[in-house]
Amino acid sequence: MQDERSMILNMLKEGKISVEEAEALLEVLNEGEKEEPGGFAAADTGESKVPPGDPEPDPHKVVFTIDASDEKHQKASGRQRDGRAHGLNFDFDLGGLKESLRETMKGVSEAVKDVMGDLSDLDLGNEIFRAMGKIRSEASIDISESVGEATRLSISNKWGDIRVTGDDLRVTGDDTDAGSIAVRAKAAAWGRSQAEADEAIAKVGVRLEQEGDTWYVKSGLEQAPHGRVRVDYEITLPRHMSVSVSSASGDIWIEELDGEQSIKTLSGDISVADLGSDPTTTQVMKTKSGDVVGGALTGEICLSSLSGDVEINGFAGYLQVATQSGDITIQDGSGSVQLKTMSGDIDAALSTLDKKPISITSVSGDIELEIPSGSAVDVTAKSVSGDVGVEIDLDVEKRTEHLVVGVANGGGLELAATSVSGDISISES
Repeated sequence: MQDERSMILNMLKEGKISVEEAEALLEVLNEGEKEEPGGFAAADTGESKVPPGDPEPDPHKVVFTIDASDEKHQKASGRQRDGRAHGLNFDFDLGGLKESLRETMKGVSEAVKDVMGDLSDLDLGNEIFRAMGKIRSEASIDISESVGEATRLSISNKWGDIRVTGDDLRVTGDDTDAGSIAVRAKAAAWGRSQAEADEAIAKVGVRLEQEGDTWYVKSGLEQAPHGRVRVDYEITLPRHMSVSVSSASGDIWIEELDGEQSIKTLSGDISVADLGSDPTTTQVMKTKSGDVVGGALTGEICLSSLSGDVEINGFAGYLQVATQSGDITIQDGSGSVQLKTMSGDIDAALSTLDKKPISITSVSGDIELEIPSGSAVDVTAKSVSGDVGVEIDLDVEKRTEHLVVGVANGGGLELAATSVSGDISISES
């Protein structure tokens, strides 16, 4: 991402974007580096000198040096380390870069989504084992425990789907049943013979163990090598509880829970619905190569996906979403959003706003934002090479093809949309 980083810092140097906007764009790129170490090259440091007698530079080529003493640059990049200041060199070709960047990144995004879509309904492990002629053995296990004073459930699965559903408490006379946790596990194991498959399935020993305020779902496979045994879970528990779920390979569904939820999977989709009842409740959902789909979410919601789309239909609170190559779609949002993507499009519709700023950032994707009619906002919409359109009655401070700055209805709430090569559209409902 050397070229994109250089472009962003060039805009900062020329005063086209603010320090804060540069930081937001650089953060998107830096998150990509963290996810894929070694995949992106960092900017070189040192001084740039043109030796005497060199030919005249290409008119499409920009060479400039940001001195470490530049106050704005120090704030944006934080390059001063160990008490020593470092200058930064940038030498890149702008000939066609701005136009090609967007198309290239969108092409990569579409290719990834097409491949993942073809594989989404395929159980690869099962297909591979079947193709190898291995024998399958199955088992079903049902267990339950009274919740007692516990407030959280934790489950970690190597291979298999997990579905967790909340259940309302039952009231009988003056007594309230604290409820119970019910776990149904369906296990499958493969072997070269029936005896080998049966031996593998016999190692599955699903149980519930309590430590402090947390119930843990154990499979008996915690130390077993990942590969020949799959376990799918269906779990019900009292609605007030919090859940921590992680999976190496499998889809996750969480629904009808009011506590704080933490959901992580390396290879699988996440589906969530009817979560949270308190605006301060924390909901965290992360997947590396799956989609995130949800609705009726409440609280401080943090979603991320490396190569999947995020689609939320209905939330109340503060929604933070980050993707690398996936689209972000938000409908019927009540509150504030912070949305960031590298190569996906962002389409967000908010029905009501709160007091927290709205921030939307993309590198090569388009941004479409719809806000309630009559919203009092301070609008800043900027794109380096994309078109910017704001269909709101503004007291305009500045308007160009790539920049709109203005105040609507007296202002007060900050609304910032920034892109490098994508178009930006902001309208009212």
